[in-house]
Order: sequence, then structure tokens, then C-alpha cells
Amino acid sequence: MSQSLSSLTHLDTLNIKVNNDSPGLWDALRGLNIKSLSLNVAYGGLNVNYADSMSQSLSSLTQLDTLNIKVNNDSPGLWDALRGLNIKSLSLNVAYGGFNVNYADSMSQSLSSLTQLDTLNIKVNNDIPGLWDALRGLNIKSLSLNVAYGGFNVNYADSMSQSLSSLTQLDTLNIKVNNDIPGLWDALRGLNIKSLSLNVAYGGLNVNYADSMSQSLSSLTHLDTLSIQVDDDSPGLWDALRGLNIKSLSLNVAYGGLNVNYADSMSQSLSSLTHLVTLNIKVNNDSPGMWDALRGLNIKSLSLNAAYGGLNVNYADSMSQSLSSLTQLDTLNIKVNNDSPGLWDALRGLNIRSLSLNVAYGGLNVNYAESMSQSLSSLTHLDTLSIKVDDDSPGLWKALHGLNIKGVSLSGQYGGLNVNCADSMSQSLSSLTHLNTLSIEAKDFSFGLWEAIRGLSIKSLNLSGSFGWLREKQADSMSQSLSSLTHLVTLSIKVNNYSLGLWKALHELNIKSLNVGYGGLNVKYADSMSESLSSLTQLDTLSIGVDDYSPYLWQALYGLNIKSLSLSGQFEGFSVNYADSMSQSLSSLTHLDTLSIGVYDYSPVLWEVLRGLNIKSLSLSGGYMYRGLKVNYADSMSQSLSSLTQLDTLCIKVDDDSPGLWDALRGLNIKSLSLNVAYGGLNVNYADSMSQSLSSLTQLDTLNIKVNNISPGLWKALRGLNIKSLSLSGGYGGLNIDYADSVSLSLSSLTYLDKLSIEVNHDSPGLWAAIRGLNIKSLSLSVEFVGLNIDYADSMSLSLSSLTHLDTLSICTDGESPGLWKALHGLNINSLSISDRLFTVCHADSIAQSLSTLKQLETLSIYFYLYISTLSYLNH
Repeated sequence: MSQSLSSLTHLDTLNIKVNNDSPGLWDALRGLNIKSLSLNVAYGGLNVNYADSMSQSLSSLTQLDTLNIKVNNDSPGLWDALRGLNIKSLSLNVAYGGFNVNYADSMSQSLSSLTQLDTLNIKVNNDIPGLWDALRGLNIKSLSLNVAYGGFNVNYADSMSQSLSSLTQLDTLNIKVNNDIPGLWDALRGLNIKSLSLNVAYGGLNVNYADSMSQSLSSLTHLDTLSIQVDDDSPGLWDALRGLNIKSLSLNVAYGGLNVNYADSMSQSLSSLTHLVTLNIKVNNDSPGMWDALRGLNIKSLSLNAAYGGLNVNYADSMSQSLSSLTQLDTLNIKVNNDSPGLWDALRGLNIRSLSLNVAYGGLNVNYAESMSQSLSSLTHLDTLSIKVDDDSPGLWKALHGLNIKGVSLSGQYGGLNVNCADSMSQSLSSLTHLNTLSIEAKDFSFGLWEAIRGLSIKSLNLSGSFGWLREKQADSMSQSLSSLTHLVTLSIKVNNYSLGLWKALHELNIKSLNVGYGGLNVKYADSMSESLSSLTQLDTLSIGVDDYSPYLWQALYGLNIKSLSLSGQFEGFSVNYADSMSQSLSSLTHLDTLSIGVYDYSPVLWEVLRGLNIKSLSLSGGYMYRGLKVNYADSMSQSLSSLTQLDTLCIKVDDDSPGLWDALRGLNIKSLSLNVAYGGLNVNYADSMSQSLSSLTQLDTLNIKVNNISPGLWKALRGLNIKSLSLSGGYGGLNIDYADSVSLSLSSLTYLDKLSIEVNHDSPGLWAAIRGLNIKSLSLSVEFVGLNIDYADSMSLSLSSLTHLDTLSICTDGESPGLWKALHGLNINSLSISDRLFTVCHADSIAQSLSTLKQLETLSIYFYLYISTLSYLNH
């Protein structure tokens, strides 16, 4: 087993189900280069009888990021075996229940030694002081606690509270509880979390302690997203939610949906959520009370799901009045049982831009085509329509006829449309004169499909199929249809096979962008592929999903006139197995400006292949979403990158900073550098190397870096650069600005800096002190998930007024306040943008007075719920 596993040099993820642990198991795993390991046990869990072997084996997995283990229970051996690992995610499950936490000290020492750990998921038997002691002080960003045979009873609220409040980096908390009790709400009080999900065993929250729940939730000042499973609606629930600053609310109900028995309480509560943008509710069915409760909300997105199917729309008048009162509503997603005259009456005349209709147990049958047609045509602002239908029918196409929509997406039950009514489909689609984008999921690429889309004026076409097989006999129809789309610019087609017919059908199209993929390209027909691609004389951008990178692929790409090439794998990036073919092919693309490749490994061969290309932009990422570059071959990487003499822009996703990374970047002539990091941001452990490397980039204008958090080392590394634009974002949230003096010294040393963009965790005196007196022309300040609270208006005012060269100011705030307007008073800016969402205007006089002092202001972007008459005094 050991020899077999070690021979799988490209193995990334390993899932094993064993009878139990043994020295042989751990020997077999030793030294693998896997990133994810999942160990499950038949008939129970690991007993951890060989802790030393387990420890030596796991610690040898130097690339391991994610570890999932099912054990029989906790033991000193388990915690010893986990100690000191560099994993970022740990999930521990227990057979026949959950952890008893009998060895809290061992558990605590082990977990605290996992210094890279971001995410922790544990299933326990119940809460005890030992559990909370073990979790105390961890640097995790996400915590999920599940309980066997029920949920937390919260018997030790003080211990739970002290433990959770010590998790200063915690953003996301998911807990399964038995029910709400004062102890639960006491334990959650004052946390800095941004997302809270409460699930309940054997039902949902009864909300017996509304006051405690209300006080607790309102104390979560950074809370952005709230998801709660409740037993049903109650006055206590709505009282507890009243006045929260959340942007997103999701209410699910155990064993069905909300009955909406307390519509007045629900209405008052929801209308008090002045920052609410997104509302998702699962109801038992529609009722007058539900529609009354939703009336007049300022939400932009509404999603309504129904238990045991979809909405029956029994109260069309109430539904219509309610939906039409949502004047800010942009997006509406509804799951219905089927179409009915009541549904279409209720939707009539809305100002929504996007409508998605899903149907329980299949798709729309379109039995009321006239009502559907009249309703859809009344949605004069509708841009995008997405519908799941039972199948295509004359009624469907009649209902869509003549709409002014720009984008339509049609899918069918059990895979896609059959296209049985090609003539009706063709007439309907051709009547959509404003249609730019068409997306269709078809069960097969039939003759009828190609007939139906022939001659459309669309600019973008996306075709996919559940089977996705393109038969040779369909190639002529496909070719004639695609060539008739004279306005087509972008084509995306997902097929399961790459036949001769595919390349024949694509021959001589005038498209500028082509995306071909699905299962992955095997490139069996290199000559046909080459002839077809080379005939696309207008083609600028080519993106291909490939299953393997064979010599035939590189042969097919040889000599194309494309400017941008993106290559990705089916599940992961590719290994450079055919370096000579790849090198010759890429170097033959003489017009190539932009190259983006998802690679499986960053070997010396990769850097050899890239050497000497004339590209201006290079983007390198790992095959998987969370994978980054480890820079094991710094010399090869350095020689390769320095040979790209035309390179202006470099984007690299790295695993973390290292001396090798900074050595490889040293002395490049690039103008723009973007460094992204898997699992968070740069830790800046090598500030001297980073400083020397960045200062050697003498042509660098723009620098974008994602960091884990602020440290003196970061600011030291940035000091004295000649960059004109700097963008800093945080890995999990925003930057804390804990070292204001270092930040200030660093930023003030950037004498050429024109543009500064920072994502911060919260507003603070340190933030304003750090940017004081800069010579920047553009400043953008944002906070992840929420906006600045403007708690330090005087500091903000002093700082902004000191930016004497500032032209453009963009601030994402958490709401308007006198402090905000005071801070903006008298600035000489030309452009002002505030918030990314609508304001509730509470201080109209302050707004008008402040804005009227901005004498140089030419451009103003603010979203108000209500028009303020005093804005008329501004000199637009």
C-alpha cells in the first residue's frame, strides 16, 4: 500500500475507509504530498492505538491543509498525534455519538499548537467546561459545533461565553443547540462575529426568552448575516430580531415553514431592519398575513420557498399588493407549485430587474400562456429571466414572445429541454429584439435546437446539455445555425465529447471569444481542431477546459492569432508532461498578450516552458480553488520571469510568502503585481526579503496584496516604494491597523502614491492617524460585509481635511450619521461616493449642510431611500 500510494506523485486528495488504525496504515501514508486527507472507519471510528506512528505519519504530510477524521472518542493519543500540524482545516467526528472531552488539557494543548488552523468542526456529546477550556484563545476564523443526539444544553454559559469571546479572529459561528435559554444568549453576547447560524435539534427555536435573545443579537455589532431555524413564528421571535443591523436574514422552519400567525409583529420587526438587503424565508404556504408582513420593505432581494412543494398562490391580490410595495426590489426568486393565473397577476407590473421561477417536482407546465405573457410583458424593467419549465411547449414560447429582456436562461426538469416545438421556439426567440445573452440547457443538441436559434441577433450564446453529446450527423445543422448568428461575439458550449463535428461546426465563425469545455478535452482530432481554430480570424480570446495536456493540444494551438489564452483542467491543473511541444506552441502565438494557466505543480519544467514569451500579462494559479504556489524552484522561476521582457502585469496565487517567492520576483520590470493567497492572506514572515524584492521592482506602479493581517513587517516591506497605486485587503475580514505609527511611516514614505484602497476591519483612530497628510488623489475605504461605523468622526475629519490633493473619495459606511457628514465638511474633492447600498435618511439637514460645503464637487454617488429637497442647492 505504501509503495502504491507514494507512486501517485500527483495525488492531492485521499479518502480512505479502514477497519481500524494500525502501524501499517500510518506507514503507508507517511511522506505523501497530499493536501486533503479523510479517514473513515467501518463499524466505528479510529481507536488511536498507535499514537506515535500516527503522529510521525501526519507530521510528515508537509503539504496537508485539510484533515477529516472519524474516531471512537477523544484520547491523549489522538491529541498528541494532531499536535503541531500545519493544517488549516480540521474536522473531527465521532462514531456512536460525540466527543466526551475527557482530556481537556491534552485537547487544549493540541489545538493551540495548530497555528495555521482557520476552520474547526467538532461533534461533541454535550457542552462541558472542558470543551470551552480547550477552545479558548484559538486563532480560528470559523467554528462549527455539532452535538450528538440533540444539541447544546448550554449548562455552562459562563465558560462558553469566556471561551467564545477569547476567539478574537472568529468571523463565522455555527452551533446546534437543544433550544434557546438565557445561557445561550449570554454566551453569544458581544462577540465580533460577522455570520451566525443557529440550528436546533428536533425542531426549531421556540423563542421563550425574547428579551435575552434580543439583547444578545443586538450586541453583535459586526453581525452581517443571520440564519436561524425556528419552530414557528411567534411574537418573541419578531421582538428579538427588531432593529438589528444585519444585511441578510434567513429564516428556516423545522418540519415545514412559517405559518405567519403574527403578521403585525412580523411586519414591525422586518420593517425595523433598515440595513436589510436580502431576505430568505421558508413558509408553509402563502397567506394574507405573510404578504402583509413583507409590505413596504426596502430589500433588494427576496427569496421565498415553501415547505412540501412550492407556493400555491391562493391570495393573488395580497401577493400583488405586497410585491408592488417593495420599491427597491431588484431580484425576486420564488418557488411555486405550478403556474396559475394568480401567480401571473401577482407579478404584473413589478419593477424588478431579475426574475427566477423554480417549480417543485419538475418545471412549469405553462397552462396559462396568455396570463403569463401579459404578466411578463408588464415587467418593463426586467433584464434577466430564468425559468425552469417542464418542457418546451407552444405556450412557453408564446408567453416569452416580444419581451424586452436582455438575458434569458431556460432549463428543464431532469436534464434540459427536449426542443419539441422548434418553429414556435424560433419565432419566439427571434421576437426578443433586445436579447443579448441566451443560455439554454438542452437534453440533447438536436436538429430542432439549431433550427430554433438560427439567425438570432444575440451577442452571447451559452449552450449546455445533460448528456452533452454532439453527434456527427448534427454538425451540419450546428454549423449553419452558428454561422447565421452574425452578431455573435462570445460562444460558450459545454459538450462531453470533442468530435470532428464540433470543430467543423465552429469553422470560420466571426466570434471574438470561445469557451469550450465540460468534462474535459482529450484532443483526439488535432488536425480538425487546428484547422477550425485557425479559421476563426476574429478570435481574440480562447478558453479551453482540457482533460489532458497532450502533444496534440499544443499542436492544435500552434500559430493562432489569439491575444488571450486560458487553459484549465477538468478537476485540477495540468502537469507539464510535454514541455517541448508546449514551449514551441506558446512561442508561436506571436500576438499573445495574456496567458492564464491552472497548473497542478510548479516544476522547473513549467518555468522553462514560459521562458522568453512576449506576453504582457501572466496569471498562474493552482488547479484547485484553494491551491497556491509553493515556490520550490526559486532559481528556475526567477530566470523564467526575468526573461519575460514585455511583461507588465503579474498575478500569482501563492500558498504563502517565502524567501523563494521574493527572490523569484526580484528585479522584474513589471508595472503591476497582484499577490493572492490560498486560505487567507500573506503572513509576512519574511519582511526583509519582501522589502528587498519589492524595492527592486523599479517600474512598479500598482501593487495589490492580500494579507492575513497587519504586522510591522508588512509596513516595513512597503516603505519607500515608488508605486502610484496600492490596494490592501485582508484574508478573513479587513485589516485591523494595530500598528498606526508603522502604517503612517510606511504610507507617508510612498511619495508617488496617487491611489490608496484599503479594506479595514473597522474604523479606528489608528486608521485615520495612519492616512493623515498623505498626498494621494484617490482614497477608497471599505469594510468586508459591513461598512464603517464612523465612531471617530473628529479623527476622521482631521485626517480627511489633511489630504489636500484628494480628488476622489469612496467610503462604504454602515449608515449615515452626523459624524459622517461632519467629517466630509469642506473637503476639496471632485468626486464623492458613499456606501454601496441605500441610506435611510435620518439627518437631512446635516447632509445638505455638509454637501453644500464641497465647492469643487462635480460627481456625487449616494443611494437614498428618499429624495432630499435640500440637495437642490448643490452646484451639480
